[in-house]
Parts: sequence; structure tokens; C-alpha cells
Amino acid sequence: MQDSPIYTSWQGARTRCNNPGHHNYPYYGGRGIKVCERWQHFKNFLEDMGPSYKPGLTLDRIDVNGDYDPDNCRWATMTEQNRNKQKTLRYKGKTLKEWAKEIGMDYPTLRSRIVVHGWSWEKALKSPVNTYLYNGKTLTQWSQELGISKNTIVSRMREGWSPERALNTPVNHKGPKERS
Repeated sequence: MQDSPIYTSWQGARTRCNNPGHHNYPYYGGRGIKVCERWQHFKNFLEDMGPSYKPGLTLDRIDVNGDYDPDNCRWATMTEQNRNKQKTLRYKGKTLKEWAKEIGMDYPTLRSRIVVHGWSWEKALKSPVNTYLYNGKTLTQWSQELGISKNTIVSRMREGWSPERALNTPVNHKGPKERS
């Protein structure tokens, strides 16, 4: 079974936890994460985790600060794994990205409110987004229509550019040129 995904997952967990030379050791063994005694033998790991394995899933620790053991591990999709990272911001059981989608706010705006500006979750989720309208369109709409990032347009306007100039000057690495 050495070429099977189940064996590879078992061996990977053990390597991350036990081998100080492994590039991910600082995030696992270096933080005190261990593989339980029972799972030191592949047959036990296979007995515990094999029946629930499905192709495409990877081994995931439910509590990212807990050990690899039968009560703390599951097979998960990459999406599930990405939600279950140590650095993932959560509030009331939902990730920052889930909140952004639920309230209809773009993720960078919500993240900036909490991480950069230090807003409380309540304020960040409930405060309306300042929507700048120019000729009946939002900056997001102008950005999509013109192929200029919203951040570029906002930066230009903060530098004192008029809306007409900010929207009509294409992004050019050799210097700005006015659109005709």
C-alpha cells in the first residue's frame, strides 16, 4: 500500500511531526503536534481512517492545534482544509470569506476593516461600504468596464486626480497617457 493516498497521508503526517529537517516541521512537530502512539503503525491508521477515505480527500486535523489521532482527524477536501487553517479568521463559526459572501461585501474590504483598521467584527459587518458613484456607476463597475483595478482608481483619486482623469488614463508602465 506504499503508493496509496492513505499511506502517503500517514507517512506525511509522521514526517511533518518527527523530522526537524522537513520544511513544514516548524508548523507541526516544532509546535508540539504529534502522531498518536496507535498511529505509529500503519495498520492501525488504516483500520481507523481507511474505511472513511474517498479519492480526492486529504488528512485533516479538526483542531489545528491538536495531534494526529482518531478523535481529531478526518478526510477533507482542500476547500475544507483551507477553512481550517491556523491563520483563518473566524467569527461565530464562519470564516471571513464566508461572512463577506453572506453580507455581499468584497473580501478585501472586510479583511481590511478587521485586520488593517482594527474594527470590531460587529462594526465591520454592519457598516455600509462607502460606494463612490460617478455617472451612475460604482468604482467596481468602472474598474470592470475599463480594465483598471479599483485600487488604482482609488489611489489616483486620493492623489488628487479628477474622476475623469482617474478613469480615462490607462495603466501604462512607461507613464500615463490620456485616453482620447
